[in-house]
Amino acid sequence: MENRHIAVAVQLLGSQSALARACGYSRSGICLALHRKRMVTAELAVAIDQATGGEVSRAALRPDLFRPARAVLEPRLAPDVAIPYI
Repeated sequence: MENRHIAVAVQLLGSQSALARACGYSRSGICLALHRKRMVTAELAVAIDQATGGEVSRAALRPDLFRPARAVLEPRLAPDVAIPYI
């Protein structure tokens, strides 16, 4: 079973080799992560995020380590907290 997020990154960049070059990794390292034989490291998640221009986010690759961008931008309020009218 493939890691669908890495599969999308491979498709965006055209090949496993192109993704590997863009990330500074070997093609075999990308292949192992793609086929879930090796865990995606935090460093690889960041590199793929940057290589794809955010199309494949680090949070999608490692949700245990990174929060989605919108969670950082949207403050969470308790349902009973009123927002003052200014």
